[in-house]
Amino acid sequence: MDYSSKTEGELINELKRLSEQLKEKDRQLAFHAKLAGILSKSGLSTEEALPLIAQIMPEACPHPDLAEARITVRGKVYQTAVFGSCKHQLSVDIVLHGEVIGRVELCYRGVMSEEKQLQCSREELDQLQSVATRIGRFVERSDKAAALEQSEKKFKHLVETINEILYEYDKRGIITYINQIVEKFL
Repeated sequence: MDYSSKTEGELINELKRLSEQLKEKDRQLAFHAKLAGILSKSGLSTEEALPLIAQIMPEACPHPDLAEARITVRGKVYQTAVFGSCKHQLSVDIVLHGEVIGRVELCYRGVMSEEKQLQCSREELDQLQSVATRIGRFVERSDKAAALEQSEKKFKHLVETINEILYEYDKRGIITYINQIVEKFL
């Protein structure tokens, strides 16, 4: 942009506008860093993570002091304290393998100008879609971890209760595992 033909007042206004845009991007990055921190915690279940995400979601909004959030996954609802029916409300589906498994919603308490509503709508739809996608991936990872844990428990039970001696040894021929049935033969 050519600033040489701008007046001092126009330059100051442009600087203020750019400064506000920078603050907005900083706020969005801070939200996504918090979201990533929650989603990357090892061993955190869906039931533990989603309430935390719902509580930080208003921080992703241009007017966090007025925002409320709700996340619904497989019939379970996680929301901020006073989420309710608001005049200005946005929602995005959470999709996993082509199936809708839930919804991410934002609403604003109080009255907002149409200009603010349009500004919020454009920015928030992108934010909501990003959050919904990340929640879908998190739920998928959680489902896989739970299935793996269940499979491991089933396998362990089978190995421990079979009426045959099962053992494992390493490259040097040293037994590294032997099931409990061996006790009957000792």
